[in-house]
Amino acid sequence: MSKKILDVKHLKKYYPVSKKSFLHAVDDVSFSIFQGEIFGIVGESGSGKSTIGRSILNLIAIDKGEIYWDGTRIDSLDAKGMLEFRKKMQMVFQNPLASFNPKQYIGSAFSELCKFYKISRHEMNEKIIKLLELINLPADVLTRMPSQLSGGQLQRLSIARSLLLEPDFIVADEPVSALDVSVQAQILNLILDLRDKMGLTILFISHDLNVVERICDRVAVMYLGVIVEMAKKEQLFSHTMHPYTHALIEVNPIEHPSLRKDREIIAGDIPSAVDVGEGCRFAGRCQYCKKGLCDCVTPELIEVESGHWVACHCPF
Repeated sequence: MSKKILDVKHLKKYYPVSKKSFLHAVDDVSFSIFQGEIFGIVGESGSGKSTIGRSILNLIAIDKGEIYWDGTRIDSLDAKGMLEFRKKMQMVFQNPLASFNPKQYIGSAFSELCKFYKISRHEMNEKIIKLLELINLPADVLTRMPSQLSGGQLQRLSIARSLLLEPDFIVADEPVSALDVSVQAQILNLILDLRDKMGLTILFISHDLNVVERICDRVAVMYLGVIVEMAKKEQLFSHTMHPYTHALIEVNPIEHPSLRKDREIIAGDIPSAVDVGEGCRFAGRCQYCKKGLCDCVTPELIEVESGHWVACHCPF
């Protein structure tokens, strides 16, 4: 097994909504990521996926828990202490257009980063040329404004900029959700290619199970701030154990009309994450809920088979 490179322990992030009420964005989440793998986090909007990504990079302060990068605890570092780790850990955001200053040439967005980290102009030019070759874009994109480029081109450039400092770890937060399907495939292939060529470790955040199944090595499924199931990709899709994961797979878009079948639809809407009480958070929408157990006792995330973790009183 590869070396454990990132370790998240009992991460909690709450947002106050009043003097006594809190929104439980992330509530006691633990997982590890191994060197060279693509670890996926999937779930509905509001499940806490992006909060985890931003917490790992110390873009937001956590309330409780510990985050370790290669054995060094990083969640408690101040801005100065985190500066060196920024070289090793970068982020690709969801909206490529919002990732660039609309009044700034693309080349300036790259040069600013190099100036901040005191990279010489000669070294910067060499790095940028190599990165443009990797993402298959011509050098003249550096002289263009963001509005003159397509979403796919901007996302390629966003990925290239995140690699400018030669990081070891990338947080990709919904990097293809704002793109057309044909462009999505190109970006996913690019991410896989870069992982193999540069030895990157990637946290891939998405709400699309088709995308996660294609690109990730292991997957954690989140619901309302907690992980409900976590396993290798093959285990998760061939031997689904949590009712929520099963329901997500059931409503996944089909590839051909001949594959159409009756589907289980998740009843109701995702409940509020404000002041969440005891019990399984999926209990109110689960057809297998056992009254007096599921709605009263919070299930622990336990390893039910090698590498397969489930938080459910009634796993499949």
